[in-house]
Amino acid sequence: MNDDGSIQMDPQSKNPRNRMRCLLVVPSLIRAGAETQAVDLANGLAARGHTIHLCSFEPQIDQRGRLSDEVQFHHVQRKFKFDLSLISKVAGIIDREGINVVQGVMEFATLVAWLAAKLSDSKPPVVAAIHTTINRGPKQEMHGRLVYRRMLRRLPAVVFVCEHQRDHWIKKYPELLRTSTVVHNGVSPESFRRVDFAEQARQLRADLSISADTFVISCIAGFRPEKGHKLLIDAFSRNHENTCLVFAGDGDLRPEMEAYAEAAGLTNRTRFLGNIPDTRPLIVASNATVLASTAVETFSMAMLESMALGVPMIAPRIGGLPEAIIDGETGLLFPVGDSSALATCIQSVVENDSEAARMGQSAERKVSEEFTFEKMVAGSERVLITTMHTIERSRDL
Repeated sequence: MNDDGSIQMDPQSKNPRNRMRCLLVVPSLIRAGAETQAVDLANGLAARGHTIHLCSFEPQIDQRGRLSDEVQFHHVQRKFKFDLSLISKVAGIIDREGINVVQGVMEFATLVAWLAAKLSDSKPPVVAAIHTTINRGPKQEMHGRLVYRRMLRRLPAVVFVCEHQRDHWIKKYPELLRTSTVVHNGVSPESFRRVDFAEQARQLRADLSISADTFVISCIAGFRPEKGHKLLIDAFSRNHENTCLVFAGDGDLRPEMEAYAEAAGLTNRTRFLGNIPDTRPLIVASNATVLASTAVETFSMAMLESMALGVPMIAPRIGGLPEAIIDGETGLLFPVGDSSALATCIQSVVENDSEAARMGQSAERKVSEEFTFEKMVAGSERVLITTMHTIERSRDL
């Protein structure tokens, strides 16, 4: 990164032959991990000199304001679930804007991108960026095997966000071995400096009536069944008084979890903030963060953001989380779904806050060395440019 905060151009990007006209297709711009990564990637690629378009088709565009002025945004809303006109509209963007490579973010958006590319006149190659590991239910698994598998095996490249996820998918679909690669999610250390959010964190504690000496644990996750909020409340209820559990996020289960915390006698020791535009002050106000997910956790952006701000995370051994959280070094891990083990982890950091601080410092170093925004953008750029040139050469033969 340059002194003025701009992204340093990679030599690969400076070569005119490597300049892309790239379209990213993502279902929505809700405040969630995959969508955040897509916005970050679009901004990063545009800063490297590429012409970047981003298209979404669901109503939620919460992160629209985070897109840089260099990224051209297309909101092509589908009218109903199987709106086939969506395909032709995306194909129109491809031809009108001279797109030469497309990346679909998550399976359904990749399907839309692939069908649109086939319908377009230029027929650019499509790369899939997969952010899930385990499907949420039998219906999603059936869709995966009957529809998405057939699509993925026809794509020139499939990008996964961690090694564990790639291994899981290849075990299920061995034919993806040849085309798969890993580009870890990343964050910019310059955007996650504790000192920049210290005053906001202090004010947040004051606004929430949390004293300076209270040990704060935060959980940043949507209220969905697989996020394990009930498990976390059960574990937290076993710990002593001078602690506070703060939830950020929203969803259908939030009222139920608020009632569950109240029934457990935790009204004075829990806070439910709903969706907040910037989670960094909350993370800095916390002594530790927790993910209690029981499924569908791949390589969490919430995890990376917590670690980048020097706050250790307690998380289950699920997905790619252990690739960043080294147990006892950069955070603590517990068996998936084990409330007692989670309670033990919480007790461990509460009773030894200096050890929690040490793990937080180690976590910050790990992110700055291995999981940076620049590495994520550069890795994605290499995949897209290589795919673009490979398809161009095959067409010239």
